[in-house]
Amino acid sequence: MSFYPSTITRQVVPLVVLTLLLAGCARSAAQAVDATPTPYPTPVISIKPTYKVALGEVVRVLEFSARLAPVVEQELYFKIGGRIQSVLVRNGDKVEVGQLLASLETGTSNVDLRRSEINLEVAKLNRELFMLQTNEISDGKPNLSYYEKALRDADFALVKAQQNSEADDLSTSGSTKNALSAAGENEKKAQEHLIGVQKGLGGCGYTANPAFKHLNTVIVGGRTYSVNSDLSLSLVTDPDTLRDPNAKCDPARRVTVDGVAQTEQEALDAYNGARERTRQAQIAYSQSGMTNAMALDNAKEARDDAARDLKIAQQGLNQLDMQVGEADLLEAQVYLKMRDYDVELAQLVLDEINARVETAQVKAPFKGTVLSVYIVPDSSAVAFKTALVLADLTKLEASANLISTELEELEEGLPVKIAAVGAPATALTGEIRKLPYPYGKVSTNTGQNETQDTSTRVSLNEDLSTTDLSLGDLVRVQVVLEKRASVLWLPPQAIRKFEGRRFVVVQDSDAQRRVDVRIGITSDDRVEILEGLEVGQIVLAP
Repeated sequence: MSFYPSTITRQVVPLVVLTLLLAGCARSAAQAVDATPTPYPTPVISIKPTYKVALGEVVRVLEFSARLAPVVEQELYFKIGGRIQSVLVRNGDKVEVGQLLASLETGTSNVDLRRSEINLEVAKLNRELFMLQTNEISDGKPNLSYYEKALRDADFALVKAQQNSEADDLSTSGSTKNALSAAGENEKKAQEHLIGVQKGLGGCGYTANPAFKHLNTVIVGGRTYSVNSDLSLSLVTDPDTLRDPNAKCDPARRVTVDGVAQTEQEALDAYNGARERTRQAQIAYSQSGMTNAMALDNAKEARDDAARDLKIAQQGLNQLDMQVGEADLLEAQVYLKMRDYDVELAQLVLDEINARVETAQVKAPFKGTVLSVYIVPDSSAVAFKTALVLADLTKLEASANLISTELEELEEGLPVKIAAVGAPATALTGEIRKLPYPYGKVSTNTGQNETQDTSTRVSLNEDLSTTDLSLGDLVRVQVVLEKRASVLWLPPQAIRKFEGRRFVVVQDSDAQRRVDVRIGITSDDRVEILEGLEVGQIVLAP
């Protein structure tokens, strides 16, 4: 069997192929006759916009967003670390200045604090008592306050008697007589008690003084002295005894008489006080039984006596200093210094406890509202880490965080306009109150560390209570940096720049020419033209 195609087959195949090709060419020709050619679009000639050089105002403005914040806001913290004992406030609480907000455990109780306060008061009282017992020694000289007071009392009595000189005679008053009798009885008992104390001391440093009733005596600093003919003074202990200046006795020893324990000085002070009360009662009783004329004469005489006694005491100071003795004075000064040290030591202990308590507490430095609380009881507190934030919400201002290029344009005191973002119709005014360091002055009038505060603060002139604005609201702040009136200007897009050269293309009739220009201040929509153009010229856009 042959595998080669027959002669017929070899002739038919080319005819079929030819037929198919002719049919395809006929169809392509028919389609070419029916097709419509596509026209080319006519090119559009673009017309560049033009600008007219105008005369007007150019204002350079800086705008930024800010939020309303308190003028006075302070972060509060503990000065030491420790375990938190109590937190006494929550967010939104209103507090008063000095109010305790939180505290740490210190190990110091209220009893310890009160004990230290009492110890200080006791030390002060002991010092005052010692001063009284030593006649208030100051620079080694007795105090003349007794005679000075007596002279003032006599002056007052004299004035009173002069005012009553034209009145009727005074009748004897039973009450003044009774008062004099009681005062005399008390003086007698005080004298007996003093004698008993001195006898109880075993006659320490005393000798008999039978001539006491004939002595001319004065009282200096609570002690009784006899006035000698040469105006020198001798210390008198009591009506029956005379003090031996060479004797050494224990001034702190107490003797109990009739159930009352006293030192010699305490008994002597009580006796002198009783004598003074008897003298006052005698004056009152004497005046009650005399006519006003007699009372006036008596008052004058009493005033003269008081002046004489004071003069005698003053003249006898040098004599008395010699009798006090250098050793006694030195001993008194040492005891006084010891009492001073007791007071100082008690004060140091109290100050230490108060300081320990103070450093473990957080108190409100001003009246305000608690904005944030970052601590809870029974947790640990870190020293100088913010525990609470306190603010005064009665006065708000705008606060913004600006970049350095914006801060360089501003200065403190610049006026601003403020508009609420949610209420553009609300127009406010104010000024730049504070710029962050180093762009503004550092002040501490808000209680904040302003070297760390990077915000820009804008004060408001209006009262926000009349608006709907509140803490945290967003506002837009506009600051006029520069303003020029009646200057030539063009839109910024009309100015061309090439390799540092600024120029414009001016249209003169059918011709165009390039003109160099010098510009001034620039705003978002206007550029000041300083040189190169005139008002009314037409400039082509780039």
